[in-house]
Amino acid sequence: MYRRWSGPNLAGMGVCLHRGRRTAVYVGALVFATGSLGTIPTTATASPEHAPSHSATAEVSGATPSRLTATGLTRANDGRSLSDVGITANASLRTTPARYAPGTPLDIRVAGTLDINATANAVCHGLELTVMRGAIRLGGRLSSPDRSPIIAGETRVEPVNLAFDLPVDDVPTTGNISVDIALQCSPVIDGTWDFPGESSVVATTTIRAASGTVIVTPGWVFPDADDAKEARVTAGTTGGKSTIRVKRGTKTVWTKKTSKSRINLAIPTSTLSKSGTYTVLVRGDGKTARTTFRVSKGWAPLMSEPAHWERCSTITWTYNDAQAPRGGDRQMIEDLTRTFDLYERLTGLTFVRVKEGPGDIVIDWANLSGQADGWGGASGYAGILSGGSLTLSTTSRWAKTPGDGVDGRGALLNHEVGHTLGLGHVTNDRELMFPIHTGGVSPLTPQKGDIAGLRELYAPANCP
Repeated sequence: MYRRWSGPNLAGMGVCLHRGRRTAVYVGALVFATGSLGTIPTTATASPEHAPSHSATAEVSGATPSRLTATGLTRANDGRSLSDVGITANASLRTTPARYAPGTPLDIRVAGTLDINATANAVCHGLELTVMRGAIRLGGRLSSPDRSPIIAGETRVEPVNLAFDLPVDDVPTTGNISVDIALQCSPVIDGTWDFPGESSVVATTTIRAASGTVIVTPGWVFPDADDAKEARVTAGTTGGKSTIRVKRGTKTVWTKKTSKSRINLAIPTSTLSKSGTYTVLVRGDGKTARTTFRVSKGWAPLMSEPAHWERCSTITWTYNDAQAPRGGDRQMIEDLTRTFDLYERLTGLTFVRVKEGPGDIVIDWANLSGQADGWGGASGYAGILSGGSLTLSTTSRWAKTPGDGVDGRGALLNHEVGHTLGLGHVTNDRELMFPIHTGGVSPLTPQKGDIAGLRELYAPANCP
């Protein structure tokens, strides 16, 4: 998004404003991102809740589960427990996996049986799996056991088969994860029972971070993005000294030693000076774990993950002049054709103008209330773009000036079309996708980093 100001020391300058993540519009999995976005999340995750802790827990792990009794385990909110409704429970459960790998999704499964003993008539109507890290609730699942009454003196064997999938963004980088299983029961009085009754945790399992696992997030790093995310190494060892080494080819670019068993370190962006594949090696416990990640210098993706149109494909564009200012769109078709011809040579795409109906990329006008001279954006799913928009401001003198010279709108169109093709903002002022354009100084066409990004996104050398 560009804005052009006039005044002392600012004449001829356009600034591509940062609108931030708040401008992203989410429609299911579909993401619409304005040109001001360097990265945006493709999904939204709620903040973890703080859950009440219980006065006692018991661990169940391995092939030989412990036998647990719920008597004496209390609810945090009112001090009452299952024993107050005449219920005790012994749990024989197994939780898998026993260890988790930071940076990967975690599929939790709990299976086994509960021996529910009744000293008074009761109904057990709720079984809850809760995933915790310390006092932070990561998620959970509620299910219904057999809701028929348990008669005083009776013991019921209740099968348990619970599952919860923890998304990768919610999996901790270090520390233990606990899995609580709680049973909820109500007394039967005069043939009826009330909800919610009382509940207690009847089993707790600890899932530990795996030793010998190393993860780098994100897996594709863009050091020159205007909101660049640092690459972080997470790993687990059994203790003792560990050495973390980052290499590009055979050259070591960064080394760090630590005595911590849980490693969570940022790789200095300054060490990622060249594009390519980097290897991370973590040496500890007499063993070496390794992984790789990718670095792209000079450019940044529009979205959180790189996205592009189908490679070597034909993309249509439409110019809608319904809101064009009087005389302001003179030579607009010529200017747009020049811009798309330029990107056709750089991407291997074929751009075709359509006069009827909306094209894949739509160019139009609107009153942007003096906030910008124009903005560009794209929508897509799973790394493939499917729509693009470029809007010029009806109040912008720059947008209404034809031509591709220093004073013309060519640089504005080139920058915003770059956004519709998947390019985001960078911090290098020698690139077209730098967010501030200074007349007579800034480039008018894509530069080395911009072109490198287009080549990585579109692989034009492979197009016929």
